[in-house]
Amino acid sequence: MRPIESVKGELLACTFCAFCRRSCPVYRATLWEGESPRGRVAQGYGLLMDELEPTDEFYDSILNCSLCGLCEDACPPKIRVVDVVLAARRHLAQAGAKPPERVAHLLRASLEGKILIPRAEVVYLPGREGEDALNILRALGVRVEPASAPPLSPLMIAGSPEFEDRLAELSKALKAAGARRVITSDPDELWALRERLKDVEVLHASQVIPLDGVTGALESEAAYLPSCRLRRLGVSAADDIIRSILNVKKELECAGSEDGWLRDDALSRIVRERVEAADDTVIVCASAEHARTLKQAGAEAMSIWEAIKPVS
Repeated sequence: MRPIESVKGELLACTFCAFCRRSCPVYRATLWEGESPRGRVAQGYGLLMDELEPTDEFYDSILNCSLCGLCEDACPPKIRVVDVVLAARRHLAQAGAKPPERVAHLLRASLEGKILIPRAEVVYLPGREGEDALNILRALGVRVEPASAPPLSPLMIAGSPEFEDRLAELSKALKAAGARRVITSDPDELWALRERLKDVEVLHASQVIPLDGVTGALESEAAYLPSCRLRRLGVSAADDIIRSILNVKKELECAGSEDGWLRDDALSRIVRERVEAADDTVIVCASAEHARTLKQAGAEAMSIWEAIKPVS
């Protein structure tokens, strides 16, 4: 079965009411119908009916989506737009479409990096987030050993056919090391691995941090930028930590997978909208990815791991 056929029911359910458009950060940034949620569904239908060619330009456009899922919340028939976009990406990748360089370099890192797992029951996979969370965990006495492994989530998000092979390689390495639990601070890595790694529990770093074990490292008021990915996975621990220990003045619209996925024009407008909504308040992000893009734009921002510290 062709990948796009797996979402045929979703493609046929769209009424083109346009309620989804106002909720979509990318559409608000580009104002291009083809990159609105209903535009993605229409493109998926075009692939299903063999009316659209699997070109590199098409793949570039379908990759310019953060998979935040906010459109699904606004959709009256609750079409699974994220699944539609992922299926379209798999379809285009299998048909030979090439990703733009902003995505290609993420995929090369995922494919070329060696997977080295230490012998330990609990291992830390940084994904694309770094080791700030690992430092907090160790300071709290959590027994966890860092692994040296590239992030695999870019392969899944791009629809790359190599994802399953790399996942099998990681699974084999974890089993050989005797690992029973994986902790990651990367919401996308959690998404890619949690339901796919067998016999291994996969958790977000925030899920193993006791609320009474940390305090705020930020004294001023903050605007909070949640992770759409964590919320859609039902992981509320990061939200709970931020709301409990920081003085949150405003909560912003949650963010999806952006850095390296969205085109510069779309990402810059989304970041500008976010900064304006924060109203000169430091932005604390559930994901280091979002803090990174805000900092690059000159905004005052920090990740959750920079905004908290262990209780003395």
